[in-house]
Amino acid sequence: MSRIMNENFVAGANARVPECGLGKFVADYTDEPISYNWFNILWNIIPIVGQFLFILSICLHFTKVSNRKRVLIYERGVVVQKISSDNSVKSQEAFDFTKLQGLRYNKVARYTSTYGVTTYRGTSVTLSILDEYNTEKTLLKGMYKNEDELPDEYNAIGYACHEIINRWAPFEVRLCNDQLARTGYATFVTGNKRVKVSRNSISVNDRSLSTEFTYKFRDGMLYLSPTDKKLKKLSIDVRNMYNSHTFMAAMAQFFGVK
Repeated sequence: MSRIMNENFVAGANARVPECGLGKFVADYTDEPISYNWFNILWNIIPIVGQFLFILSICLHFTKVSNRKRVLIYERGVVVQKISSDNSVKSQEAFDFTKLQGLRYNKVARYTSTYGVTTYRGTSVTLSILDEYNTEKTLLKGMYKNEDELPDEYNAIGYACHEIINRWAPFEVRLCNDQLARTGYATFVTGNKRVKVSRNSISVNDRSLSTEFTYKFRDGMLYLSPTDKKLKKLSIDVRNMYNSHTFMAAMAQFFGVK
């Protein structure tokens, strides 16, 4: 097995890798074992309320333990397993890259401010897929603490997301190029909108722009303003777009948008 990035989060699953028709096995990442914080027993010192909090802490612990995940990455897809406290597989689901229409990666750095002091809490991440039936589904969701995005300081979810994105990239480009050759445009999904990009025009649902325009980015939104003031502006939510990297590559190539 190719041990990628941080060895601490590679589970070494050679002996239990399922054959899913996704090509060569690359690597797997699993959540760290979760230990119960036995200091929670001290809650019992407080009558009634403390006992309630102690029981709640136990319930939350077993919820976390029962929701641990293992991510197995192949050349042509991903398998996500739910694992129990004894590391046995409770269930698994396979995602075949050749049958997907898109991948979307959202991340948000979380901060808290106390008495004017801002503290980094972590970065929430969600990796979603758009399947062959154009149905959206969450593939992975979690949080890592790596404010500076240093390559060797992610946890399992961070490493898995980055590896999946890298493996998906050539499939994403191929989808775009195949549709361009077949129809003359490439389609990108963002929210309930379909953005079509061709060499001469851009459309968002039923609104199209084929004249010269200026553009600007703000908070993940791309705004296109026609030089002809009689025409309406287009706004495109790139932050929540599937295959956004290929969309931006197409916009740069066809229209010089960077």
